[in-house]
Amino acid sequence: MADLSIFKPVISGLKPEKAPAGNLTWAFFVLLCFWVGSWAVELLLKTPGLFERLLQNNAPSAPPVDIGWGVASLFGLVPFLSGSLVVGLVLLLARRRRR
Repeated sequence: MADLSIFKPVISGLKPEKAPAGNLTWAFFVLLCFWVGSWAVELLLKTPGLFERLLQNNAPSAPPVDIGWGVASLFGLVPFLSGSLVVGLVLLLARRRRR
């Protein structure tokens, strides 16, 4: 497993220490997130119409909303990927600027 210790010490003169308990906790947290995410996806796939039902408000005069997979991925996946790209670019520029 990768070591998640800090590469550059915050206070100069101190060496970063490896924390196997912290790494194990992090690995457990990531596995827990994947497990919960897989259950959520499985729930949405096994119960058709649940996603649309959750998005509708309780007003009886509102028309029912039917969202297709293309629209859901366009408005869900594209903003997530573009936001991840922006965060990645900011972190890359901050890293290059620090050097």
